[in-house]
Order: sequence, then C-alpha cells, then structure tokens
Amino acid sequence: MKRLLSQVFAILFAILLTLSLFEIALRIRPPGWLVYRMAKLHPSSDVTGFGSDVNWKVDRKNGKFWRFTPGSSFDVVNYEFNAKAHIDAFGGRRTVCDTCEIAETLPPVVFFGDSFTFGIGIEDDETIPSRLANLASPHRVLNLAIPGSSLKRHLDILEMRHEELGGPQKYIFALSLNQEFADLIKDKEETISGPAGQLPSSPEGLIWTVNNFVYHNAILKRVYLLQFVRHFALRAIARKDPEGLVSAIFPVIDMTNTAYHKLSQSVFDEQIERLENLKRKYNFDAAIVALPNVSQIDPAVLEHQVSEYGYRLEMLDVSMPNKIFAKGLANRSIRLIDPTDCIRQHSVGKNLYFMQDQHFTALGTRVVADCLRHDLGEYLKN
Repeated sequence: MKRLLSQVFAILFAILLTLSLFEIALRIRPPGWLVYRMAKLHPSSDVTGFGSDVNWKVDRKNGKFWRFTPGSSFDVVNYEFNAKAHIDAFGGRRTVCDTCEIAETLPPVVFFGDSFTFGIGIEDDETIPSRLANLASPHRVLNLAIPGSSLKRHLDILEMRHEELGGPQKYIFALSLNQEFADLIKDKEETISGPAGQLPSSPEGLIWTVNNFVYHNAILKRVYLLQFVRHFALRAIARKDPEGLVSAIFPVIDMTNTAYHKLSQSVFDEQIERLENLKRKYNFDAAIVALPNVSQIDPAVLEHQVSEYGYRLEMLDVSMPNKIFAKGLANRSIRLIDPTDCIRQHSVGKNLYFMQDQHFTALGTRVVADCLRHDLGEYLKN
C-alpha cells in the first residue's frame, strides 16, 4: 500500500512539475497572441467590480422597453472603468452641452444606437451625443441609445415615442459595425420563434460556463497555461461554431462566410425599408452613422485576434460591414455617414478603445466626434 501511495505521489509530483515548467516557459517566452490575451485580461484599473448593466431602472409599455426611468442614475462598472450614467426627463442618457442655448419649443434631435452611442465606460459629457450637441443648438439633443439594441429596436421605440417626443425632424442612428448584424439576426429569430429564441450559435453548456468562470476568476485568469489550453480548445470548438466564440465582427469580415453576408444584408435591408416607410409617414430626416470596431481600426489588435481565433489575414475583409451598410443605403433617401477612414487616420498611438471591453474611451469618442463634425453638421443644417 505504501508503495502504491508513493507511486501515486510520484506521478502527481511529475505532473505538477511538468505543468509548472510549462507555466514558467510560457511566462518567459509567450507567443504574441498570449501576451495580448493576458494584457486584455488584466487592464490597468483599480475597479474590482464586474458587469456594466446591473440594476438599471427601465420603464416598459405593453411589456416592451420604453425608456430608462427618468431621474434615475446607475453605475457603469467594469475592470477598466467606473462611470455613472444619469437619465434625463426623457428617459435617455443625459447630454451635456455648456454652450448650447435650448429652445424648448423646438423638436429635439434624437440619437439612437447601442452601447457605443450610450457611452459605456465614460461620463455623460464624454458621449458622442454630448460631444456633438452644439451642432444641433438651439435644438435639444436626446441620447436614446440602449446598450445591446439593434436598428429594429430603435425603430420600435421611434414608432412608440415619435409624437410623445414632439415630432423630431432629425434622427441619427449611430450603429456599431461590430454588433449590429448579430443583433438584427437575433431580433429576426425572436420575431419568428418568440422572446425565448436565440441564435443557433449562442454559446451554451458546461464548456462556456467553465470558460466564463476562468475569465472572471481573479486567480485562474492569471495562469498562462490555462489561457494557452483555453486558446486551442476554443479554436477547435469555433471551427464548428465561430459566431458564438469569436468577436461578433469576425463572421462578417470573413470573406468565406458568404451565407452570413447574405443574411446580414437581408436583415439590414429589411430595417432600412422600414425606416424609409417611417420617414414618409412622419416626415422626418434620418442619417445612419457607422461606428467601427477596434479590429477595423487597429491592425495590431486584428493580428492578435486572427491568431487567437484561428483565422488567416487573407481570409478577412475588414471593410465588409461598411460595404453592407453602403449597399443597403444605395438609392435611399437616408444619409450614410461613415467616419471609419478618418478614425483610422487619427488612431495611431492613441487608445481609442478600452482593451478588454473594446468600447470607445473618452479619447475615442472625442476622435469620433471630430471625424463626424463636418458631415453631421451639414446634415443637421439642411
């Protein structure tokens, strides 16, 4: 018996020694994608909480989202940031413009969008609508963006609230090129199958639970070997289910994924047609603003993600989301404003996106606003 126990302990010791040597080797000579991964897992921040959308107060009509509760406020917290969002009397995030003189009798200019427009991780006065509010003066600017929403959800709220908001004549839909198509596809599925429906590729089960646990565990996420094993395990799974395990933009920019391109174009065109009909019904102007993903702006991030996800650069066309937008808006009366090239030109040496969260930083929204100022100013004047 003692001999057996000695053999077991010897085997365990050998395994632990081998794993420790692998861990030491990875720390000394990590591959580039692992360096990026570990930096992403440990951004510089003193914030220890997690979850940026916990306990947000909302009001509903007929079971559907109507607005955030006016007068409420909530913390927007993650490992990289700690900001507070204040909700105005209209149920949207407060816009700040010290130089604006608002004429209360004029209809507001309304921004719709997702978390990039709402301003995850930044203060009220740093959001894109706040930075551009002076262009609309003396009209009030409303930030009715909703994290996790798509153009379909924006149009639902527009139909619900257009008259209540005083009949706005100018709407701006600032859409994320990273998430818009995945959200539209999900919305399409829910229309067919009901609220319980979800994308077939949604990550489920024990593997995804374990992955999330490791991602958020303060100790385990510091183990290089675990991240190394995770990398190859998820790459193997992602070969069968890429949309559930990679950044949402990768199925769109993958040139071989023509079926996803067609589906993305179809669901986008469907909502653009709906927007055209609403324009005619309510007699307003509309502009679509394309907000690029960090993979489209920073070649270094793209290269690391390509390695992490198991793609090849020659497989990808980072401009594909922009092309889908442009094709869907060709010969339409809706204006497309695409600042991607301008943002890319002004991104060198600047941290425009949070490393882990990948929303715009305060500097990022400043650059975006500067790139939008001319074209959006012309749209608001005409």
